[in-house]
Amino acid sequence: MTSRIVLASRSPRRKEILEKLGLVFEIDPPEIDETPRESENPS
Repeated sequence: MTSRIVLASRSPRRKEILEKLGLVFEIDPPEIDETPRESENPS
């Protein structure tokens, strides 16, 4: 059985990490707005 990696995010940093690891993956971002609100902390 072959596994596949799906990056379900628009994060450019996560994409960069997977690329640096030499992994083959596809990007399928969610259809929601992931922009943090002004009052949200990044953690």
